[in-house]
Amino acid sequence: MTHTAIATDNEVVPPGDGYVGTLKSVTDGSGQFGPLYDWEFEVDGPDGPVVVSRQTSMKFSPSAKAREFTSALLGREVVKGEKIDLDDLIGRRASLTIATNEKGWSTITDITSAPVGDKLTDAIPF
Repeated sequence: MTHTAIATDNEVVPPGDGYVGTLKSVTDGSGQFGPLYDWEFEVDGPDGPVVVSRQTSMKFSPSAKAREFTSALLGREVVKGEKIDLDDLIGRRASLTIATNEKGWSTITDITSAPVGDKLTDAIPF
């Protein structure tokens, strides 16, 4: 059996803010400095949907990126002592700022709650 590989370009979207992304998955992983979460969002790119991701530590302190992502997806601040199942955030939407990293991939640099009136976000009960 022969295996054929077809080279492609990286899936990227133009850098900018105001992208509305739908959370597709949050998976556990590990990196150079320990365990992490890999957050994958789908955004509309010039040629159709593109998956854009960002890794965060698993820390959940007030200044942690994982907590910032969770608060943006919930549309409110996470409160001390609150337990949140990150899988329950799948399908929620947020406003993303996207940049191109040194490897040529799109990456999320900032996240905020989805815009008011975003019908898919408004349809998800809080």
